[in-house]
Amino acid sequence: MKNTILIFGITITTLGLFAFANVSKHYSNEAKTCAVEQNQDHASLNFFNVEGRDVERVKENNRDLFYLVRGKYQTPITKEALQNANTLGDIIKHYPSSWIEEYTSVDIYTAVQGKQVNAKGDSEELSPSQKEVLSQIDMSTDIDIAVKFKAQNQITKNLEDRQMNINMTVVPDVQAEYAEGYDEMIDYLEANSVKEVKAIPDGELSSLSIFFTVNEKGETTNIRMNMSCGDVSIDNLIMQLIEDMPLWKPAMEANGTKVSQVFEFNYLNGMDGC
Repeated sequence: MKNTILIFGITITTLGLFAFANVSKHYSNEAKTCAVEQNQDHASLNFFNVEGRDVERVKENNRDLFYLVRGKYQTPITKEALQNANTLGDIIKHYPSSWIEEYTSVDIYTAVQGKQVNAKGDSEELSPSQKEVLSQIDMSTDIDIAVKFKAQNQITKNLEDRQMNINMTVVPDVQAEYAEGYDEMIDYLEANSVKEVKAIPDGELSSLSIFFTVNEKGETTNIRMNMSCGDVSIDNLIMQLIEDMPLWKPAMEANGTKVSQVFEFNYLNGMDGC
């Protein structure tokens, strides 16, 4: 009898774990779908899809270091998309509305004219204040969306509190581009710095990150250190090269207005990311 009870208990536990794993997989897959779509948007809007091209350059030339320049953002969104949005689903691809039984709150944190704001809502439909804020956001502004909601636990069938956080950055409809082309820009940076970089003993340099802005005239401005490589002379050399860089084609909004855009330079030591 005891053996029967023991076997029965193990069976129930196993089934419970199997059901939990499938529920977790369901939520995980939906989340991954949303994340993958956001990353695909990032690649398509980031000029030249530079991540893939630079890796190929390294392979072709058998290099042990490489340079990368890309837009400074994780998930991009255009001003036009924000201005036309009526729901969260309009600005978040594959928004998982099927998870949500009821909303607790929807907060949009961002900045308008340099002032931090929190536009509140209580559903997938954007509130009037949220629409107003989204229509006023400037280029390169970060947006954080926090959605608190209740979702059904597929095992207990009880409603549970959940939270979803989405981060995005406003980018131009037409992004800034180095006038001579991306490969030529990297050639310019490498030709004027690789000798100095390789003169540093192995292991003494880490990855380098520098932010800079391409203004409405196509000039590189507001150059600032984000993460030092560990050698001040190399930091200063790269910053000077970015400052002296030939003109870019400036970014533009959908109506043709030229705007500034923020970029990030990375020096990657080997094939490790930064």
